[in-house]
Amino acid sequence: MKPSVPESSRRRLFLRWSVPLFAVAVLVAACGGSAGTSGSGAGPSSSPSLSGEPVDLVFISDSSGWQVANIYAQRAQKALGRPVRVTDWAIGGLSLDQALAQVKGDPSKVANAEIIVVGSIGPTPGGGTGSDFEKCVVPTTQPDQQPPKTYTVADWATYQADLGSLYAEIWNLRQGAPTILRALDRYNPVISDWQAGGIQKECTAGFAAMNGAIKAAAQANRATFASAEDALNGLGHHPGSAGARLHR
Repeated sequence: MKPSVPESSRRRLFLRWSVPLFAVAVLVAACGGSAGTSGSGAGPSSSPSLSGEPVDLVFISDSSGWQVANIYAQRAQKALGRPVRVTDWAIGGLSLDQALAQVKGDPSKVANAEIIVVGSIGPTPGGGTGSDFEKCVVPTTQPDQQPPKTYTVADWATYQADLGSLYAEIWNLRQGAPTILRALDRYNPVISDWQAGGIQKECTAGFAAMNGAIKAAAQANRATFASAEDALNGLGHHPGSAGARLHR
């Protein structure tokens, strides 16, 4: 029989790993806040119960999340004093349809994971913005490019809905069990390319709109949101010192 641990003690222990960590320990803010909640409401439960049993962590991301899962695991293990088993689904070029297929194709991983992190994931092909937004994602330094349109959060409605479907599947698999669900937006390593190409204004607006949709999806689906863009690009989304060091 598992020992009974006061809820306040469980919260304090899990909140210890709410310090910035991303990539090279830059964004642990993604692990902050009340366990299993977003800014708009509580998840099915607040935190995994403490015992000597291992904690399972699933990390879902595109290549921007490579090697990040183990950092989360180290932080959680130190805070909890328990081993953490990692399922690292950080896959280069991962899109939302692929992420959902990954979760559905191996449902026991999420069903058994007390900690789940949804990192940066691209839109489903045909389910995002126009093709001209690719200029912002994979830019060139060619000057005087024809800029993409100025996208708004409304243009990312399908992307936001697809994120909602992913979160819904996660909660469905967890079946009300104690769960910590975290969400990250996208950081930007290519601001200098935008500047050289003369597309910074439009791409800055497009990234802000996309990240707005990511945040809205997290809040609507009870995932605690943290901004990788703020952490790595700096508040106001100009290149921050941490981001600059990371991408030199």
